[in-house]
Formats: sequence, structure tokens, C-alpha cells
Amino acid sequence: MSLTRHMVTIVGQHGTRQVHYRRQGDGPAVLLLHQSPQSSREFEPLIAKWSDNFTVIAPDTPGYGLSDPLPARDATMEDLAASVMEFADAIGLGRFGIYGYHTGGGMAVALAHAYPDRITTAAANGLVMPTADELAAILANYLPPFEPDWAGGHLAWLWARLREQTIFFPWHDRRLSTRMDFSVPAADGLQRNVREFLLAAEHYAVAYRAAFAYAAGPVLPQLEVPTLVTAAALDPLAPHLDRIGDRADCVKIEVSSDGPDTIDKAFAQLLSLPGDPAPPAPAAQPCGDGPWQDMLNAGDSPVRLVRQGSDIEVLALHDAGGSALTMPAAIFAMGNVAAMDLPGHGESAPYIPSDEPQISIAACAEAAVGAATALETRPLLAGDGTGALIALEAARQAPHRFRGLLLTNVPALDPALAADWLANGLPSLAADWHGGHLSRAWHMVRDGRLFFPWFRRDRDAIRWVEPDLDPHRLQLEVRELLVAEGYWQALRRMQLQTDVAALLGDCPLPAVLAATASHPLHDPVKATAERQGRHFLSLQGIPGDQATALREAVSRALES
Repeated sequence: MSLTRHMVTIVGQHGTRQVHYRRQGDGPAVLLLHQSPQSSREFEPLIAKWSDNFTVIAPDTPGYGLSDPLPARDATMEDLAASVMEFADAIGLGRFGIYGYHTGGGMAVALAHAYPDRITTAAANGLVMPTADELAAILANYLPPFEPDWAGGHLAWLWARLREQTIFFPWHDRRLSTRMDFSVPAADGLQRNVREFLLAAEHYAVAYRAAFAYAAGPVLPQLEVPTLVTAAALDPLAPHLDRIGDRADCVKIEVSSDGPDTIDKAFAQLLSLPGDPAPPAPAAQPCGDGPWQDMLNAGDSPVRLVRQGSDIEVLALHDAGGSALTMPAAIFAMGNVAAMDLPGHGESAPYIPSDEPQISIAACAEAAVGAATALETRPLLAGDGTGALIALEAARQAPHRFRGLLLTNVPALDPALAADWLANGLPSLAADWHGGHLSRAWHMVRDGRLFFPWFRRDRDAIRWVEPDLDPHRLQLEVRELLVAEGYWQALRRMQLQTDVAALLGDCPLPAVLAATASHPLHDPVKATAERQGRHFLSLQGIPGDQATALREAVSRALES
């Protein structure tokens, strides 16, 4: 059984929220709880390793990965444990075992303490036991606020911080006595950590702080659940095991020789006291009135959907280098919409970008057709930018699967501009050991708001429109662009070599072309639509007004 990914919607003590989790295997249920500021992604190798013996379920804890944060920025470990139990209830678990790593280790102990009737056994790989002075220094220095800076300087800080925490513990205390005996990860490994950190963003410190502040010492003597506390010998938390004093007879303390040994010890602990089988994963449900996330597990690998509404009338495809989260707001405002992550993008991205990514417009179109088939719907297919060309190809492949097309900001470039873009507009954003690629990506995205094309930056390229330079939005787009490294360039290269007019002329479905009035390609898109005899709409006003106009234009096109 292959790994699947799911979203569950919880209505609980913290309001309505969604939790994302990974799942694989059959048999007794085991919950894996990750470290900060990671997500369940770090456990994929372990999930595969243990899935022959367990139903392994690994949630993203609140505020990390794709899971919604708790409303309180000062949440305690007890709060986080209660949120995990809400998750277990929501997916129908009975009794289950727990494995937690670092922050997850503290969470495992807190769960065993609070819910002894539900936890068969707990294995904590690393448990923080700071002294009073250490805790004060950590709370003062370890967790500074993380906010996007207009100049992108926060990304330089982030890269340096992630490197530093592989050299010193704690990372802010740089002395020989705090030096760790580890290699600095390769740039690709650090880049994955950047991705995880940026998913948590300003919430990154919540579980971190809870783990450091959690007073596990008074809890261990009270435990009734068989519990293993371990750590690899080189783990900076291994010396903390010596600080554990009184403990219940059911608590074992064992330092492991290395990382694999900690895993083996935890596995034996969980295998000796199995939990109940896990029921099938429930379907995700809408989360309030706003956008919500869903996972589609019908193909070779899970696909993330960002949805608006309960039904699906529109299937949306984003531009190259984006994700479902970067679709224009006007598309989501149309109502019952599902935007999917294209292959190699967003949550469909691989761990490590490939130098020769296996991606094409045709393959992305095939993925869109597969999504519509799996969803058992015949939607309007909407595409933005490169997504518009993918939508046209999907209509060619399977016209019976879609009612019609909505194509926004179609990349209708003249040959000279396309050649210029091919030569200068597709830079590598591969990770540099010093982190310089992050600054390159930031200014590339930001300059795209100020110039067209973004790489010209001269007077003739100035965009004379009110610039949208919200740093949070820029950070989202930078994050998704970095995730799609290698893939977005390949798609964009194909786009720039595609005869858009010919593709549109061969389209067998009714199509509406639209472009934002201030978009540099507004006039070329309009001219292309008129030459092809297709409906064109100039988008103006706020997203809600644009959505109303789009619905009306699509309705007319489908009726004609």
C-alpha cells in the first residue's frame, strides 16, 4: 500500500480548522509526531519502513506543514496534546501508540499523561529538559519573530539560522562548548528546511516554545502508560536524559548509539504494545466559508486541491512556478472551485528538484484530465498564464471531460519578446551553499510587479500601475517558485515555444479569454481572442466584481 495524504476538518475547542496528515500501511495505529519547525514530510522514509507492521499516521501539528495553526500564539504543550487528540478523534482512532521526535517527543509524553486510556505506549526520541538558565536564554534568543522584510533580508537571516542550528546548539550560543559534531547539510537539504520553515512562517515558534517550556520532570513520575525516552548519543538532547530524576516504573530511559538504533528501540516498544486498527480515512469537509484544502489520492501520487465551496464547478490550473494557492482571487470568488497543484509544483513537488525534470504541458494536461475523472465531475476548466495552455491541451486530449474553458492572462507574447524571455527570463534558482538564491528569487518576484519583462528593469519596462508589494504575498510566491525549481523553467520554456494562436484555433470547446486591465498582456490577449473569434473579457475592479463578470461571460459562451 502506497503513501496517501489527507485533510480532515475539525470543529473543536479551537474553532474550525484543518489538519493535514500522511498515512500508509495496515494494522495497529501508530501516530508519528514531528520536530519543530518541520512537518510530517520528514517522516516519509520512516512511514514506509513501519507500514508493514502498522497503520502509520503522521499529522502536521498545528501551524506546521499544511495544518491550520491554533489561535493562541502562546499555546502550551498540553494545548498541543489536546489538539492531537482532537485529530485522533476526528479520524476515528481508538487506542494507539505514539512516536515523537524532539518537539514531538514532548508531545508524546504530554499525550500519555493526559490520555492514558487512549495511548497504548509512547516512544520519545529526544526530550527537552532545560535548566532554568538555559530556558531563560532560549526564550530570550532562540525564537525571534519572523516577518517578511520588504528587501528580502529575512530570507538571508533564515538561511544563516538554519545553517547555524546544524553547527551549534542552541544556535544562538556560538562557543566551542556548544559546537555539535555534525556535517552541515548540502544546500538541497537546507532548501527543504527553508520550505518547511516558510510553511510555518510567523507561527514557527509556537510549538518550539511549548517544547522548551514543557515541564516534563514532574510528569514522568505520574505516567501510567509504558513510555520509552531515548536519544542518539550525538543528539544535543542526549545529555538531557541524565537530568531526568524520579519516574514511574513504566518509564524507560535509554541512550541509543545512533539514529537507526533509536528507531529500532522505538519500533520494538510500539510493536510490544499495539493499538487498535485504524478505520478508513474520512473525507475532508469545507472549513467555514473560505478556501479549504483537500487531497486527491487517485493517481500515482497525491495531489493537493485548494477548494472554495462544497461542490466542484470549476477546476483551476495555476501559472508555471505557482501553486493552487497563487491562483487569481477572482477565480476562487466564482464559487465552487477546486485549484490543483500541477506536477512538480506546490505539494506535487518532489523532495529534490531534478536537473532534467520529467514534465511537459501534455503531462500536466493529462494530470488535469485525471483529476476531473477522479472527481467524477465535468467542470469548467480554468487556466491562468501557462495554466491556460495546459487547459487548451487538456481540452484537446479529452474534450468530453470539460464543459468549456476560461483562460486568464494567456501568455500571448510576440516572437521577439518570447526569444528575449527564453534568453534572460528563466534563471536557475538552485540552492547555493551561501543562500544567495533566496535573494535572487525575492527580487525576481518583486521586480515582476514593477517591470515587464521583470528582467529588463529599465525605463521602457516600467509598469505604470499601483504596485502590489505586500511582503506576505511576495513570500508565498517566492516559496512556491523555489519549490518548483527546474519544473517551472521547463514549463515556461515550452510555453514560450508554443504557437498560442494555433492551439486556441484547434480548441474544440467554447472558451472565454480574460485579462486584468492592468496586465501587460491585456492588449495582446484581446487581439488574439478577436482574431480567433473567441469571447474576451477585460477584468476590472475587485475580485468579487471580476468573478461576477467572469461567470456572466462564461454563461454566454456556453450558451452560444
